[in-house]
Amino acid sequence: MNKRILLLALLLQCIPSLATDFSSPEFNQLSVLLCKDKMGSLLFDIGVNSNGNIFVVESSSTGRVYQFNYLSPAEKNVNTTNLFNGRNLKGWNVPIGNEENGWYKPVGGILQLRSGPKKKGSVLWTKKEYTDFVLNLEFRFVEGIIDSGIHLRNKDQIQIGISGSLKRDMTGSPYIPGKGYPVEAKSIAQLLRMNEWNQMKIRAIGSKYTVWLQEEEVMSYESTSAKKIGPIGIQLHGNRNMAIDFKNIEIREI
Repeated sequence: MNKRILLLALLLQCIPSLATDFSSPEFNQLSVLLCKDKMGSLLFDIGVNSNGNIFVVESSSTGRVYQFNYLSPAEKNVNTTNLFNGRNLKGWNVPIGNEENGWYKPVGGILQLRSGPKKKGSVLWTKKEYTDFVLNLEFRFVEGIIDSGIHLRNKDQIQIGISGSLKRDMTGSPYIPGKGYPVEAKSIAQLLRMNEWNQMKIRAIGSKYTVWLQEEEVMSYESTSAKKIGPIGIQLHGNRNMAIDFKNIEIREI
């Protein structure tokens, strides 16, 4: 990518509102005339679709495309922090007994969670506390009856796997202590990939939680028990044979 493309691309990423302020909700395009000579006009086109994807094209009026670039959504690139470095559990409060029980183990860039019929449940909490954020992660069911989830600042949780009380998959649904599952995530049976990597996004703004699975919104809920600030936790239920993997755990503070 040359300097002109890089400069304008970075400008769009730093001002994500440009992606939604144009007239068309589906695709917005901005054209810039770079120069004009005997060979024709050299044009610079920047397009942004409704998903926030940025397309950059440098071309001429003769129809020749000199360079085409695609940039991932700005949301994934601006102020994003890796919560799991893939090598160790730095940045996390590791539960006492982890070395003996092997609940949480980094292996080759993957965070492996393992339980068993004689093991107690546990939660791996971040050392840092967060207010409003977007959390992106990937998870994979390995074996057993999976019962895991992501804690949001307190005991409010986004379920991943089988609910112990309902005995069915409630992935993407909020578990609220004292209320159970007040709403159920939609289209999970169609979206969930068994024994393959699944992409989940969780947005927590104040008391409102929104969840996406495979980039499709599946749940939105406002919790009366939400805390303003707190750590993020990865839960592992005990007393059952289960194995689940996580990777690419990233957070963007809002």
